[in-house]
Amino acid sequence: MVLAAKVFVVREQTDLDLLASKLKSFRQEQKTSVEETEFDLISEVSGLSTSKNTLEGTFSFDTVFVIRHRGKPVPVPRTFEAPFTFDLLGKKLYLTVFEKKNRANNIANEMSKVLFMSLGQIVEARIQPDVLKRFHEENIDDTKIIFFDDVDLPNISKLSLYGSILGSTTLYNDYL
Repeated sequence: MVLAAKVFVVREQTDLDLLASKLKSFRQEQKTSVEETEFDLISEVSGLSTSKNTLEGTFSFDTVFVIRHRGKPVPVPRTFEAPFTFDLLGKKLYLTVFEKKNRANNIANEMSKVLFMSLGQIVEARIQPDVLKRFHEENIDDTKIIFFDDVDLPNISKLSLYGSILGSTTLYNDYL
């Protein structure tokens, strides 16, 4: 099973213990009304644990979906729980959010506001294509999925290849 995650870089140098103390007390409650039904939506961090170079926890937040049941709208609350980890590697601090892209982006923005009182202090991490290519070719037997951006096919912006022998296919070599 594939687990979605996104990696971010923390721009501001900070101490993991300071991050932990700020996140430990984070809890937001928001009242909202959907289809004339009142909801208390909560965003919070739980399950924090720290070690020498790592801070882990779970960011949870509530949202309300409206589904149709026998022709009538019915609001349904849902809680999303996204594990996260801050890892200090060398002098850089990375945040990994184990959630799909859009929710991971929103969580990183919320954490930026909570930890640094502004957006933009936690930004997307980038891996240069040549570094990723070298990593794949050094671990060719372990790579099962490869994504290509900006492919030269009409109306196709991304291409993915799945399989156990990706490096030996002509499609891999064509889009490399």
